[in-house]
Amino acid sequence: MKIRAFLSAMGVCVLVAQTPVQQRPVQADEPTRIQVDVTRVGGITEWLQVADMALCFNCPVIPHTADGGQVHQHLVAATQNSPMQEYVPLAGKLWIDQVEIREGWLQLPETPGASTDFIPEVFEKHRVA
Repeated sequence: MKIRAFLSAMGVCVLVAQTPVQQRPVQADEPTRIQVDVTRVGGITEWLQVADMALCFNCPVIPHTADGGQVHQHLVAATQNSPMQEYVPLAGKLWIDQVEIREGWLQLPETPGASTDFIPEVFEKHRVA
């Protein structure tokens, strides 16, 4: 069985990039990497399940980071088949422990937690209710 079938059974949409460089994987209908987002797949447990399934097929996981990488940095550090992380800096500083990239390397926070504590002043400024 192929990784596409396993991930589809888990409810994960698998898209294969259609670039000339990736023509062989497209023809084989199999991804060469998985870019899963913890905020879209259902949470940390589901993300880890996808990463574990990808590992069974020797397929790297390079997460998409809709959260700016806050939670993903911890998942990448804890997953043996995540060699890197997508990094898209957000427009403003939202979290107390921002994702830090130094000389191209992800610097993991030294504080406990998931790095999702908002800066109180920023949270209050944008509070709706």
